[in-house]
Amino acid sequence: MIEKKEFTRMLLLALPLYKGEPLFEDLYANGAKGGTICVGYKPPENPIAYMLCLGDEPIELLQILTTEEDYEMIFESIVQNKLFKKIKRADLYVIPTIKRYREGVMKRIGQMISVIVTRGYADEVMAAARKAGADGGSIIHARGTGRKEDEKFFGITIVPEKEQLLIAVSKEKAYRVKNAIKELEILHKPGMGIMYTLPIEEYINLGKYEKYKDEK
Repeated sequence: MIEKKEFTRMLLLALPLYKGEPLFEDLYANGAKGGTICVGYKPPENPIAYMLCLGDEPIELLQILTTEEDYEMIFESIVQNKLFKKIKRADLYVIPTIKRYREGVMKRIGQMISVIVTRGYADEVMAAARKAGADGGSIIHARGTGRKEDEKFFGITIVPEKEQLLIAVSKEKAYRVKNAIKELEILHKPGMGIMYTLPIEEYINLGKYEKYKDEK
C-alpha cells in the first residue's frame, strides 16, 4: 500500500539551457520539495550533422521527486507552465520509484537506458543506439569517485572523466537498443562503462501538449 507522503515518481525534464531554474521556482511555489539540475547536451538528430559533430544543443536536465500526494499538482504545473510557449521543445519523462514499481500500479510505456562510460566514448555508444532504432538522447558530463587503485601522477590521484547517456526508447525498441550497446567492444573492457535501465511510465513532448490533450 502506497502512502500519500511517500516519494513515488521522479519527473525528469530535458530543457534548453538556463530554463531549469525559472521553471523550478514556479514548481516550488506549487509544492515541489526540491530538485537537481545537471548540464549536458543533446546531439543533433540530423545524421549528417551528427557525423560531422555539428549542432550539439546545450541542455539542462531537471530532476524532481514527487510524493503520491503532490504528483498531480506538480505534473499539471509543469505541462501548463507558460515557459513552454516560448521554447521550441522540452521533454518530460515520468519514472516510477521502486516502491511504485513493486506495487504494480503503473503502466510502462518504455525504458530510460542509462550508460556511463569513460569520457570520449559517448558518441560511439549513441551511434550504436541510433543504428538499433533509438531516436537520440542526452549526454551529461560527470567524473569517477577516485579510489586507491586509481592512477596517480606526481602524487595526485587522476580521477577519470565520465559521460552519462540517457536514451529513452519504447518497449518495442528497448531490447534491440540495449543489445546493440552491450555488443560494443569498448564496453567489454573492465572499468570502461556500465549500463542500467529505468521504466518510463509516461512521456510528453511539452511543446505539443495541447495536441496530446485533445487526442486523449
